[in-house]
Amino acid sequence: MNNWPRLIAYFTFFVLFLLCVTPARATTLPHDGKLRLYVYHVNEFLEVTYLDENGQWIDSAYEKINYIYRSRGDEQVGNIDKCLIELADHVQDHFNVDTIEVISGYRSPVFNKSLKDTGHNVANESLHTKGLASDIHIDEIKETTLRDYLLGIKQGGVGYYGDKLMVHMDFGPARAWYSGNFRENTEVGLFNEKSSIKIRTSKLYYNLHESQDIVFDGIHEKKKWAPHVVLQKFHRGQWVTCSLVEFRLYDNRKTLIQSWKKRIVLEPLFKNLQNMSPFGKFRWRYEYGNTWQYSNEFYVKKL
Repeated sequence: MNNWPRLIAYFTFFVLFLLCVTPARATTLPHDGKLRLYVYHVNEFLEVTYLDENGQWIDSAYEKINYIYRSRGDEQVGNIDKCLIELADHVQDHFNVDTIEVISGYRSPVFNKSLKDTGHNVANESLHTKGLASDIHIDEIKETTLRDYLLGIKQGGVGYYGDKLMVHMDFGPARAWYSGNFRENTEVGLFNEKSSIKIRTSKLYYNLHESQDIVFDGIHEKKKWAPHVVLQKFHRGQWVTCSLVEFRLYDNRKTLIQSWKKRIVLEPLFKNLQNMSPFGKFRWRYEYGNTWQYSNEFYVKKL
C-alpha cells in the first residue's frame, strides 16, 4: 500500500502548525525598546517606547512607527518588519546617538514603480515595498562607520551611498553594494538670497579638536560691527540655537569682504552647549538688524 499521500498530508499539516505557533521573529541584537526617529521627507520626529516592561510589543507604538515610516509620494502606510525597527534601536544604542534619521522607509508598490519608471535605480521587487528595508542617516557618525558596523553584524543587505550621506540596511540576503563617493559638499542649507553676506565653512565633516574656517564673502551696506553670529544645532527635528559667538566682520575703513576667514577651535566652544551633545549637524546664523544669513550645514562627527 502506498503511504506517500498520507505522509505528505501529515508533513504539510506539521509545517502549517509550526507556522501558526512560531512567534514573530526578533533580532538577537541588544535593544532597549526605545527609539527616536526623524523622517526627512515628512519632516516629522517621533520618540517612542515600543516594548513594555515584559519585552512585549506595544500595538499603539507599532502603529505610530508604521505611520512615520509611510511611503514617500503617496503617503501609504505599510507594516515595517519588527526586526528592522529593533535593528535601528540597536544601532541607536550601540553608537549612543540621539536620533535615527530615516531617508526612505516603506515604499508602496505604486510609488516604487514610479521611481523605476523615472530612471531611479530601484529593484522591481524592492524590500522597501515589503517593509524589510530602510535608508538611514545619523548626524553624529560617518556613513562609512555605520556601513562597516552593519557589514560586521551580518543581518542582511548593506548599501553605501556616500554622496547622499545615507546607508541602506535590510533583512534580505546578505550582500553589499556601493553607490557614490563622499563629497565635501558645503552648498547644502537654507540661504537668504537677499542677503549680501554669504557664509561657508571650509569642510562638511569636522572632529571636535579641529579648527574650523568660516569664510564670509559679500558686501554690506553699513560700516558697522556685526557681533551676532550664533551656532545652531539640528536637534530632534528642529534647529536650536545653542551658542553665541561674538566677533567682528567689518572695520571702519571698508565694507567689502572677500574670503574673510575666522578660525574657531571647536572644542572649547562646544563645551558650552546647553545640555546637548557636541556631535551632530550644525549651522551658523548671522544676524544684523533685519539682515540674516545661514551658513551651509556641517557636521561634527565622533566616529
